[in-house]
Amino acid sequence: MDWVIAMTGMGVALGSGLIVGMEREHHQREGEEEERRFGGVRTFGLLALVGGAGGLMLPALGPWLLVALALVLTLTFAGLILVDMALDRGRGITTELAACAVFLLGAMSTIELDGIDREHRWLLVAAASTLLMGMLSFRGSFHRLAEAVSGKDLRAAFQLGVLLLVVLPLLPDEGLGPSGLINPFELGLLVALIAAIGFAGYVAVRTLGDRTGMVLTGLLGGLASSTAVALQVSGRVKEVPALERSGALAVVLASAVMVPRVALELTFVSTSLLPSVAPSLITMTVIGLIGAAVVARGRGEENVDVDLKNPFSMSQALKFGALFAALQLAVGLATARFGDAGLYTVAGLGGLTDADALVLSVGRLHQGGLASDKAATAVVLAICSNTLGKAGLAWFLGGRGLGLRVGGVLLLATAGGLLALLIP
Repeated sequence: MDWVIAMTGMGVALGSGLIVGMEREHHQREGEEEERRFGGVRTFGLLALVGGAGGLMLPALGPWLLVALALVLTLTFAGLILVDMALDRGRGITTELAACAVFLLGAMSTIELDGIDREHRWLLVAAASTLLMGMLSFRGSFHRLAEAVSGKDLRAAFQLGVLLLVVLPLLPDEGLGPSGLINPFELGLLVALIAAIGFAGYVAVRTLGDRTGMVLTGLLGGLASSTAVALQVSGRVKEVPALERSGALAVVLASAVMVPRVALELTFVSTSLLPSVAPSLITMTVIGLIGAAVVARGRGEENVDVDLKNPFSMSQALKFGALFAALQLAVGLATARFGDAGLYTVAGLGGLTDADALVLSVGRLHQGGLASDKAATAVVLAICSNTLGKAGLAWFLGGRGLGLRVGGVLLLATAGGLLALLIP
């Protein structure tokens, strides 16, 4: 090995140890006295260098040197843990595990690995050490997330993983049903996509607290379910009329966030359709955000308890899959039998029920040959009908005042989206 390569590898190893060591030293300075016994910036730097040196000597001395060093490190940490147990100190082993990781990263910096060149190997070490430092630094956020997520949420996450990793690969990737409109694999993929986006937004809301400000409720709740935000906030405003302005802000923001969320979903189905719908979607989002800023003027600092339910469960996935399949069949058959009028009717009515399923159905038909202008019109109609549906919910569930505030903005957003669609 060239000495420049060897020195570069040792430098990468040292850097990985130093950045993790700095975080550990900072943590221990803030901790209790018994937490200050092991591992600072120098210790972690030395561990990384020991690992790097072991990797350099691997060709001459064989793998047993690294095995022996790892064994010594493991026995040392085991001894420290046993001492803590004997003294009845409730101390975790995060620092020791981080030290083991730094030792291995140091060894990776100098060991030649098959299938990966030196530059990418060094980049991998740097990225891994940075991620390790970040994970240690954001321990408070991870703890809050663990406290916020319930057992039901964990089971939902497990079910989502089963859907993505077990069920989805088993689905046939071929068109079934009338005219081959239903592809089980694509159907499962889209169900998983919607579930993942909703679950991510839900976890974000739970992580930031059950009692959130209206801005966060609208922004993050819109990622999970803008309709759920409209339903729950409208009911709360009916109980506490003083929250009318804040409730309007949440519903408008959730509706504005729903539009780019649907656009993101559309990219997974028909990227080529995006240029046709982009003017309408951008217009609706901008009007929604401007309207939210207007509604927010003079708003107090009220908070509203928003109990967003976990948007994913296997039963919910099956229901969405059935709805998506039904809408896809309805759109395909209505287009074949009644032409454009049938397509637009199904889009408008289906959007009231679920904009995601309707938009994805149209996107898939566009991939199958549906003209871009017709597909774009159907997508915009679905989003507009869903937006107006939330205005109706705000009026009927939250009262006339909330309905006027929300409906005024959402009507303007809908009109803007339709106008942008008509302008060539």
